[in-house]
Amino acid sequence: DIECADWLAECEVPFCLVFTKLDNKKKDGPSNSDNIRAFKRTMAAEWEALPRCFETSAKLGLGRSDLLGYLASLRQLHLKNK
Repeated sequence: DIECADWLAECEVPFCLVFTKLDNKKKDGPSNSDNIRAFKRTMAAEWEALPRCFETSAKLGLGRSDLLGYLASLRQLHLKNK
């Protein structure tokens, strides 16, 4: 995932990070929030600023409207730059 983010940044492709399935609780292992913090910490070690991040759950609808709004803004940016 980090390599993909690095490649997108090199190619100047706008993107965001979407952390999914926040409704799933694992019996063993780190929590979703611990995994998200670790991923962001790893990226922050190499990146000046992190891309926009969204935490989502399709089952609960968590983060849906924020993510859709961000995607719509990217479309508007694309249309403006045509």
